[in-house]
Amino acid sequence: MLKEEVYIDLPEGSRLDGMLAQLNRCIYGLKQSLTECYYRLIEYLRPFVFAVTAWDPCDLFHEIGNLFLTIYVDDIMSFEATGELQEQTINVLKTEFKVNDMGEFD
Repeated sequence: MLKEEVYIDLPEGSRLDGMLAQLNRCIYGLKQSLTECYYRLIEYLRPFVFAVTAWDPCDLFHEIGNLFLTIYVDDIMSFEATGELQEQTINVLKTEFKVNDMGEFD
């Protein structure tokens, strides 16, 4: 999938007529930020044999183990019976992203 190029106006004091700045990274709060973060997460987890489910693009499953991840905005919930693969996945995510493990949920 081709990524859309993102441009913003330059801040006061650094503007030149007709010039725009191209972002190297997505800025939190922009409309496309969530989409960019989603694709970054999907691409990061792909080598760890995670795939998007056919029924919902926000649900991922581990192709070998019995683990499901559900993405909601900037939260991820994981579901597994034993918890072994779940701990490994959390550690893998911590190597790339800032992660707060909130423990079990009701």
